[in-house]
Amino acid sequence: LEVIDSYREDWIVDEMRVLHPDQFLHLIEGQRQFGVPIHSVKYLSALSYIDASGRQGFSNREKREFIASATTLLEEASVLERSVEVPEMYRELGKLKENSGDTEGAKQAYKKYLELLPDAWDVRFIQRKL
Repeated sequence: LEVIDSYREDWIVDEMRVLHPDQFLHLIEGQRQFGVPIHSVKYLSALSYIDASGRQGFSNREKREFIASATTLLEEASVLERSVEVPEMYRELGKLKENSGDTEGAKQAYKKYLELLPDAWDVRFIQRKL
């Protein structure tokens, strides 16, 4: 993320991997005072929930709740003015929508991702999905 210095970004990513997503959400919201914009807070929080949904130690119910929280956060972030600064959020939203069976929502998110990042490393893969 362009607005976060590399040391802070490394620290945030490390914390994302070890904290419960609810704890991480609280931690990352506190980073707003250091200039981390709200769309990045929502995106990073969503990534935390997505990451936790694949970890051991959580029930299937908790994992479904994590995915629902991640989807909500990404939907909220995607409508914010500066959301275009993080095109990857649209790819993640597309994946979540696709996995939940929301084909139209997935297409919209993937199209926005490719619009913002036409030379993305996974452009061919996403185009095949569309």
